[in-house]
Amino acid sequence: MISSEGDVVAEIERLHDFFVGWFAGDPSRNLDEFTSTLGPGFYIIGPDATIRNRSEIVELVEAGFGRRTVAIRIANAVVRSQVGGVVFATYEEHQTHGDVSTARRTSVAMTADPSVRHGWRWIAVSETWMPGSP
Repeated sequence: MISSEGDVVAEIERLHDFFVGWFAGDPSRNLDEFTSTLGPGFYIIGPDATIRNRSEIVELVEAGFGRRTVAIRIANAVVRSQVGGVVFATYEEHQTHGDVSTARRTSVAMTADPSVRHGWRWIAVSETWMPGSP
């Protein structure tokens, strides 16, 4: 069992804080903060319906170091269910790049894993544009 819904929300926020720092070029950030949390079969379905596997998303994130300033706000994060050791949660991800703001509703599957630096292994992510976003 998960120790609390707050642990899941904290992990979601932690990973997105990493993205903000990484894309801004924060030298204290290490790509391992991201890659170590992804399961070997990790995949993401972006809001445009593009499916990317683990190596593809790692390559994109790695190439984005220091390339843009983005603000990310996580809202309405909720654990929806748990089946065995897999936790299913949803959250809203609000991003601002300069004058452009977008919002997506995201579903995530993850499992607690004490061997991972921050204690969570991400299995899959699926994003959908929210009304008013591209």
